[in-house]
Amino acid sequence: MKRFITFMLAVIAVAAMSSTSAQIVEKKTPLYMSVGMTGSMNFSDKMTAGYNINLDYTFAKRYSVHAIAETTMFIPEEGTISDFNQATNLGGGVGYTFLRADNETPADMLIRAAVTHTVGGSPYKNTNYKVGIHLNEYSVKGATVTLTYGLGYSLTDFSSKGMKTDHGMYVTLGLRF
Repeated sequence: MKRFITFMLAVIAVAAMSSTSAQIVEKKTPLYMSVGMTGSMNFSDKMTAGYNINLDYTFAKRYSVHAIAETTMFIPEEGTISDFNQATNLGGGVGYTFLRADNETPADMLIRAAVTHTVGGSPYKNTNYKVGIHLNEYSVKGATVTLTYGLGYSLTDFSSKGMKTDHGMYVTLGLRF
């Protein structure tokens, strides 16, 4: 949990120092990697928080595919977080950029859909479906890291008997390389 809080503070510090008023630097590669944190308020008795790694390959001007690895901590209404409250999921998704960046708006807006499934043993084994709007900032002059934000809907279908399907809104904030 200490690592997660430290990571969150580092992302917030970079976000505070980010300046989008400089000129846009042209994309040099269609392949990006982003690391981020995600949190959601589900409509059940637990909340989720986690971190993820996303490999993003843009194969056309507006279309992209994603490979995703994420670890989610399930925080019960009453209780503590421990190793058995976690699940690590792998999966992928697709994206469509509906608003491209220009000198007025130095960010792309895209809609993304993704599906991940738990690997390894976890009492919280699940399949997670997400759809959301994401904002990817372009690099500003001299910057090597940019920010990515997302807001969307998440549905988590648990494999364990007796666990209800969770659904709710998610928010994600990350760094893009």
